[in-house]
Amino acid sequence: MKFMISQRYKWTNMYKDIEEYCNNCILCIRDGDERRNTKNKVIVTEYPNQLWEVDLVGKINEKEGSKFIFVAIDHYTKWIETKVLVRKTSEEIYKAVEDLIIGKHGIPERIVSDNGLEFNNKTVQSLQEKYNFTWEFGSPYHHQTTGAVERVIQTLRTRLRRITDFGRREWSPQLAKATLAYNLSFNRAIKTSPYIFKYGIQKELSIDAILGRRPKSHSKQDLIDVRNRNMERYKDSIIKGKKWIVRDIKIGEKVLVFRETGLEDKMIEKWWPGYIVTDLIGEDVYMVRKINENTFLRVNKRHIKKDTTLVS
Repeated sequence: MKFMISQRYKWTNMYKDIEEYCNNCILCIRDGDERRNTKNKVIVTEYPNQLWEVDLVGKINEKEGSKFIFVAIDHYTKWIETKVLVRKTSEEIYKAVEDLIIGKHGIPERIVSDNGLEFNNKTVQSLQEKYNFTWEFGSPYHHQTTGAVERVIQTLRTRLRRITDFGRREWSPQLAKATLAYNLSFNRAIKTSPYIFKYGIQKELSIDAILGRRPKSHSKQDLIDVRNRNMERYKDSIIKGKKWIVRDIKIGEKVLVFRETGLEDKMIEKWWPGYIVTDLIGEDVYMVRKINENTFLRVNKRHIKKDTTLVS
């Protein structure tokens, strides 16, 4: 949101105003993954279509039955493609890769996925042989192997939960909107949005026509130069880990508590309101009580955050 607005408007304390607005959004507060200290590995790419990471999300419930999401990210441009799948068969994967990656972007040099049966099979192998590219496999539970696509999935889940009001509306019709929002959003690895990096121009929005504003264009070489200069700093921050959770919540403050959801409940909120801090235990643990009840929980600092919503 900050990136999209800053490309079009400027005012005093703009970033602070946007952050405060989002911090008081009930949907945003009750969503998102657990707080965490970051430390990961980085895969280096030098040009588009050199490496795509792919994965599946699901099952995710809908009224018409559970469905899956096929997700793919170009490692160099950070551009993503998605598709709703009714079944996670090898034939569905074959068609998704052929339509979304090969059909739109050309034959990739490599594709990386986990070694799930939907990816590691003779049908997918025939796709590799047909187009002469390499498909590599990693552990389905080792997210560093497919770290980029895992981060995309987390972002898509967040956007879908908010767009659908935590599953109160059907999610599959909203997938294209969530995908576009990702491609229009700032990505710190490339220092711009995937859309601008890929096309060299901002996407024209309906508000631009109303205000008589033309989308700003960017030099492709300048975008590449900025990306390359940033990558060394970005790699260091990912490898070493820069984010550390500060224990900034005091006794008596209202908080939300993180509850992990199962595979069948990916659209429901993860942060539950209605708790108050009663004690601090050591450096990393809080004691919280359910408001209006005598129920207490011990909660790690990763699983607690301030309830800053305007409406209690």
